[in-house]
Amino acid sequence: MLKLRDIHKTYVGKVVFEGLNWHIRPGDRIGLCGPNGSGKSTLLRIIAGLVEPERGECILAQGVSIGYLPQDGLHAAGKTVFQEVLESCTEILAMERELEKLEGELSATSGEIAEQRLERYGLLQELYRQKGGYALRSRVEAVLQ
Repeated sequence: MLKLRDIHKTYVGKVVFEGLNWHIRPGDRIGLCGPNGSGKSTLLRIIAGLVEPERGECILAQGVSIGYLPQDGLHAAGKTVFQEVLESCTEILAMERELEKLEGELSATSGEIAEQRLERYGLLQELYRQKGGYALRSRVEAVLQ
């Protein structure tokens, strides 16, 4: 699912990671613990693709996407934790919006245009299913419990 290989990262001359290797398999549940400044947030940012390591690579299995909710992201947003986590799933939410838009357009069109939209709807619906869209909200609830 996710593999970190030979990750090296420094900040202001301080070594944060040197030769870090980590393999997370499907079904693994991970707890990341450590004192302040030990690199927990940096590691999560590397995994999310927000920070580049100086050396090494982060390898995601095909079809895997990463959502990142920063620890300081809840202070000003005024949203529930559920909403914040859900909104980190941008790809699936974008598919939902497009599916809803296509549903509205399908009821207002006919002929070849309707066929094209119906074909797009079917393809998008299958991709949404493959990405776990139908189970997204229940998965978010399970993670937060």
